[in-house]
Amino acid sequence: MNKTIEINPSLFHVNGKNKTPKNKSIKNKPIINPNVLKHKFLKRIKQHKSDELKNQLNSGAATIKEPDKNEFEESIKYLQELSKETKKNNERSLKRDNLEKKTVKNYTPVFTPPSTNNHTDIRIDLPDELKEYTPTPILREPAPIVKPIVQTPASVKVHNQVLTDVPYGILKGGNKPTYRAWNTTHKNRPQDFKINNLFLNSTMIPPEITEREDKLNKLKNKIQEKHAAISNNNIKPAPDSNRMIKTTITKKYTLGKSKLKRKIGVLIKNRETRKNIIMAHRDLKHISMNDVRLYLNEHNLTKLGSKSPNDVLRKMYEAAKLTGDVSNLNNNILLHNITKSEHF
Repeated sequence: MNKTIEINPSLFHVNGKNKTPKNKSIKNKPIINPNVLKHKFLKRIKQHKSDELKNQLNSGAATIKEPDKNEFEESIKYLQELSKETKKNNERSLKRDNLEKKTVKNYTPVFTPPSTNNHTDIRIDLPDELKEYTPTPILREPAPIVKPIVQTPASVKVHNQVLTDVPYGILKGGNKPTYRAWNTTHKNRPQDFKINNLFLNSTMIPPEITEREDKLNKLKNKIQEKHAAISNNNIKPAPDSNRMIKTTITKKYTLGKSKLKRKIGVLIKNRETRKNIIMAHRDLKHISMNDVRLYLNEHNLTKLGSKSPNDVLRKMYEAAKLTGDVSNLNNNILLHNITKSEHF
């Protein structure tokens, strides 16, 4: 018996593949909650009402009403009343502005000539005959139109000076050469100098010198001569390059035991031995402090565990090395170093 097994292919699909994607609309959430805005709005209205009540109490004409249960409706009514009042005030202000903006007719003022007579003893009180007098309108002649006097400028004679003709031009290939070409040829040509006879005559005649100017010139010459003499004395003559100068250097050596310092001077004539001593002294300065302490303890120059500074120990080491293999034979230091050597 053969049995056919039927399998639904939809069972093998992974969940979510055949599902159509839903286009969800993103809701724009408000930045501030509307309930919060409502509460703040009510607070502002209450504060405004309380300020008005305080003003009414201060003025003396206040009628306090009992608060209703529905505060929101009352606040809306209050706002409507406020808006109406503001509209009325705005309309009034607009009317005032329109009235102010209206143009006023510009009446030409009647020209009255200035009075030249200086009146003295002017009386203000009128006589009895003129008190009940009705004035009649006085018809005045129109004021004469004053025209500004236009001053005609005085005729000025302008003398146009005609300049001399320039030997160079602007156009290439013209009658005159260009400035560049003229400048190159102008250098080679000899210039004709016209000397004015008046100028020569004026230079030939010497000007008259007063006594004061003569004295001043003499003083100037004396001061210049003094400065020249001082400068000549300060300048030393340059030495000859071929000239040999001999100098004698004297060196004094204090040999033997000195009376002032605790030193003994020894003269070493050979240069090589002197150099070797200097080099050995340099090498001693580069030795470590541990080696310095060991050397001094072995030769009983210092006690074990001494707290003397490093520069003092190094000086002792250098002096001991330069003098030779020096060792201390003091019994106290020997015993101290032997007893302490067990601990170190």
